[in-house]
Amino acid sequence: MAQDLGRKVLAEVEEMGLDELLAAHRPLAPTPPFNLPALDRLLPTRSPQPPLLELTSAGPSPGAGKTHLLYHLLALAVLPSANGGKGGCAVIIDTDGTFSVERLAQQLRLLLLLPSKPEDPASTTASATEPAPHDENEATAKILAALSHIHLFRPQTPASTLATLQNLPTYLLTSKTHLSHDRPLTLLALDSLPRSQTTPKANNNDNNNNPTFLPTPPPQTYLTTLTTLSNTFATPSVYTTRTTTTTTTTTTPKTRPEPLTLKLRRKAVRKFPQGVSVRAALRECGQRAQIVGEGVFEVSVVIGGGQRGGGRGVEGERFGFRVGAEGVVVAPGAVDG
Repeated sequence: MAQDLGRKVLAEVEEMGLDELLAAHRPLAPTPPFNLPALDRLLPTRSPQPPLLELTSAGPSPGAGKTHLLYHLLALAVLPSANGGKGGCAVIIDTDGTFSVERLAQQLRLLLLLPSKPEDPASTTASATEPAPHDENEATAKILAALSHIHLFRPQTPASTLATLQNLPTYLLTSKTHLSHDRPLTLLALDSLPRSQTTPKANNNDNNNNPTFLPTPPPQTYLTTLTTLSNTFATPSVYTTRTTTTTTTTTTPKTRPEPLTLKLRRKAVRKFPQGVSVRAALRECGQRAQIVGEGVFEVSVVIGGGQRGGGRGVEGERFGFRVGAEGVVVAPGAVDG
């Protein structure tokens, strides 16, 4: 009798995965993936999966603005909705060792001191506004509260980068060392994607005279893991690269969404026309110096991954942002002209 009752009760138990369990507790109303209208309008509108975003630049030279844009996205991910943010927590995996918490704090301060409003006047994604903090102590308290929900990891090898990604669910859901248990994960960022190469491993048996070289996991391995995490937590993911060739291979699994690839570059100063006079060149020097000093960057779609009807930005669409001492300001018209 007891066994029959036990079997009956057990048959009523429904099994589900972690992603299904988390999905059951998500809000029904869709929210903008990044709370950045200039960027959100480029993303798929009917995709069942969270967006996968690649920020890239031409060549190995730094200074294209990728990490600066990440500061802005991270700040939006953790700030309260009253300040234009998503009120969640964010994970940043810094493989280059260049991420600056101080610079992120500056970006948080900039967004806190400005009333929350959409960059695009036609946007309908703006949240309620909140007056800017009236004193330094109030602003500092809000910045520290937001920073407590930024989870920064600095793996030293490609293998540890992959291990960090794979162990994020355990850390976020069971660890008692962080304060974000009551917040959703609203951004997952990898800066930058490890490149395929071999890395030396010390061999203690021969005093490191003949180190063993271990192959770096291929980029697809990181991206598959990144996508799995995004689907599990229903959060957008961003990664940075220095070229646009690492993800567009024929071996890409069909279950992984094609990333929206955005190319970043500093606004170029046009060359002097051939035969320009010295007087005309001197007149333009001030304007050219102003452009350089403004720190204007352009973000353009390289790989659209679909037609406009699917809600995905097409190649050539762009927006801009300015980087100053106070932080990043996104402006759709920053690259016009």
